[in-house]
Amino acid sequence: MDITLENKTLTTCVHAKLTNNMKYLHYSSSHPYHTKNAIHFSFALRGQRLNSTTSAAGTYNQRLQEALVNQGYPYNLVTKRIRRASSHTQPTQTSNPPVLNPPTVITQFHSKLTKVKQILNFSIHVFQSDAHTRSVFPTKPRLVFQHPVNLRNILVRMFGRELWKEKS
Repeated sequence: MDITLENKTLTTCVHAKLTNNMKYLHYSSSHPYHTKNAIHFSFALRGQRLNSTTSAAGTYNQRLQEALVNQGYPYNLVTKRIRRASSHTQPTQTSNPPVLNPPTVITQFHSKLTKVKQILNFSIHVFQSDAHTRSVFPTKPRLVFQHPVNLRNILVRMFGRELWKEKS
């Protein structure tokens, strides 16, 4: 992406290297039809997202259309897909409410800890009765068990590191 400052305004456009010859998947290749159709739509959508001005987006779409027609794509199909991508609107970030992940309680697995989840679920009302603990536990916590560290895991990790050092 190229970023330029013009008249105290930042503008963006799609950056293309000098070596970019815009060779895309040829239309007569033996790829599935939906794969070949997705190319023009996704590149046109990329151009819409990265170009901040309509003139830069138009130039990009024109170059994309020429490159795809040169690769054997039907002109009408490419034009239709680029037009569809140009009218496509992205949802804004503020339209989606933030997802709150439940608090996570992590402990090592032990056969005597089978009732911990029941205890946490039963005592959630205690956590939510105080303002401070309610901020820590706004919802029921998720319980995650880890494997306990044992000699086998330590030896395997040490052996793996030594083996990796020898290869590199």
